[in-house]
Amino acid sequence: MEKIKFKHDFLIFLYAYLRHIDLSLDRSRWTSWQDYVNYSRNVVSPKTVSDYLKKTADLSEYTGEIIPLNKNKYAKSRWLHFWRVITFNNDYLNLHDIIYICNKLDIYNTYLNTDRGQYDLLLHDLRIDIGEVYDYILMEILSQNELNMAMKVEHYLQNHGLETIELKYFLPSTKKHWQE
Repeated sequence: MEKIKFKHDFLIFLYAYLRHIDLSLDRSRWTSWQDYVNYSRNVVSPKTVSDYLKKTADLSEYTGEIIPLNKNKYAKSRWLHFWRVITFNNDYLNLHDIIYICNKLDIYNTYLNTDRGQYDLLLHDLRIDIGEVYDYILMEILSQNELNMAMKVEHYLQNHGLETIELKYFLPSTKKHWQE
């Protein structure tokens, strides 16, 4: 399985971004879909993130199948996670995971550009899939401090009594290379 190396700050951003989408989609059940779409226009586009992942993994011509997420594969021991963190051998994603993430971001982008009227079962399924991506794939890559920060990412209809961190805080310091 081919592994693609990423800058660590981008992987932190990707975790926070996917969590932001998950939490925001969950809260969008309580308002109209158009209100949520209007809110989403003020954050990084899922197409931008998906295009960067595709460009980095050279997936511009990929037409193969989307392999479902195998959650059992990610049930690693805490020792393996600890070893990956202390050896800095954790800044990569395998090709199948990148394809899966891009697929979910592309579906989300399509939903943002259609008039859905309201939250429905398809959006719920997408939200669950996105949550599983950051829980099973990306959680293993980040340190506990990074996870604690990313878990506090801002989102749509957030409780203003909570301490949250704006999504722009997680943008990689080298964001020029992936937002072009």
